[in-house]
Amino acid sequence: MASLSGKREQENTAMKEAQPNWRRFARLMAVFSYIGLIGFGGALGPIGLMETSCVKRRHWLGSEAFQEGLVIATLFPGATALQLAVYIGSLYAGPLGGLLSGISFLLPAFLLMLSLSWLYVLYGTWPIIEAGFTWIGPVVVAIIMSTLYEMGRGSLKTLVHWSIGCLACLGVLFPIFPLFINLPIILLSCGVLGMILYGRGPSPPPPTKSSSPVTLHSFVMLPLAFQAFLEGVPPLLSLAVEFFKVGFLLFGCGFVMIPFLQQELVEHLHWLTTQQLLDGIALAQITPGPFLVVATFIGYKSAGIAGALTATGAVFTPSFLLASVATPLLLRIRHSPRVKGFFQGVTPAVLGVLTASIVLLAQTTIIDGWTLGIAMISFSLLFLRRVHPAFLIGGALILGMLHVLVTPS
Repeated sequence: MASLSGKREQENTAMKEAQPNWRRFARLMAVFSYIGLIGFGGALGPIGLMETSCVKRRHWLGSEAFQEGLVIATLFPGATALQLAVYIGSLYAGPLGGLLSGISFLLPAFLLMLSLSWLYVLYGTWPIIEAGFTWIGPVVVAIIMSTLYEMGRGSLKTLVHWSIGCLACLGVLFPIFPLFINLPIILLSCGVLGMILYGRGPSPPPPTKSSSPVTLHSFVMLPLAFQAFLEGVPPLLSLAVEFFKVGFLLFGCGFVMIPFLQQELVEHLHWLTTQQLLDGIALAQITPGPFLVVATFIGYKSAGIAGALTATGAVFTPSFLLASVATPLLLRIRHSPRVKGFFQGVTPAVLGVLTASIVLLAQTTIIDGWTLGIAMISFSLLFLRRVHPAFLIGGALILGMLHVLVTPS
């Protein structure tokens, strides 16, 4: 009976391998478009849907392979859910399958954010709409506070972790380096410090030479090297460089990018105001898919549809590159003590950066008793009742509009 079952499994595998690639591509695009359309809940929502759809229901890969892909996607900078989609698509239908899976997963969120950005530019200057969005700011601060608590609860285990987090927070609030490299230097320095403190132990055997000419080391200096082109270049190239850096240096969660966007795009380049940045973050919270789709909003505000396409493509390009090119390398080195030590240093640094983002945003959003009350109530609902952020953002928008209607001029 066992041999018969094994024979049937081999026959099913052979039938799958004999299927034309275009059928596999069509399946991948259909499944990941659906996941991208209903994948609310940050990275965890889409990841759960991928496991249900691709592992349990369709058996495109085994549970062990899925967990390994999830570990790899978590270790890489960039959008975790997107990298997992590329990984699954590559296993099922090769490199082109990975590319199509990633694009299909992103497309619903991109189109929805592009539509919301168009409506925002069209109607966002109406006084009643502006008042509503003003009340959304404290909700965004509360969402980041909730994320900080959830991430920090099991990550800050030692005095060294707390010290690294505090140093990273101070480094963001009181930058000593030029803004365009301040956050990258903080994160990379904390990672190196983690390697020194925690990277001891026997190293795995040296990896065999990769057949790919591109390795993980090839990407390390790209975001900083491209900065030389920023002065006096067309806006689209500037957008591409800025958001490529964001996508490459994003560890932990999407909120880590907020201090960089605040200091570089708001204070230095003046592409948008702090309130507009908060509005974009709020819109990203009510759309499915990765939080990094906020790049679509900023790109549209800066340079229309071409800007939206450029910023979105640039911020997600590192995720595609790392998931498709550097995965074999990370599979070989992920058990290295130095790699583990690097992330021991980066993780508390990410929490410090999140704390700094709360301080930076609270300075412009918590302006009176009303906004302080909104922030406190929102955090309580997120923490105690697990209310979805989209409901809090919608409620704050409506309350802000009602407040301006009933308040005498």
